[in-house]
Order: sequence, then C-alpha cells, then structure tokens
Amino acid sequence: MIESLVTQIEARFAELSREITDPAVIADRERYAQTG
Repeated sequence: MIESLVTQIEARFAELSREITDPAVIADRERYAQTG
C-alpha cells in the first residue's frame, strides 16, 4: 500500500515538474498558481 502511494506521489511530482517549466503554463497565471 505504501509503495503505491509513493509511486503516485512520484508521478505527480514528475508531472508538476514538467508543467512548472512549460511556457504555456507560465503564461497562464491561474494555471501557474495552481501548479506552483
């Protein structure tokens, strides 16, 4: 069970890491605020 949660957290972290450097997300202040 804990391994599943760790996997989910790692996947979400990777997704957020990609989004926070995406120029489209940075240009959209509302989405950037939700991401960061």
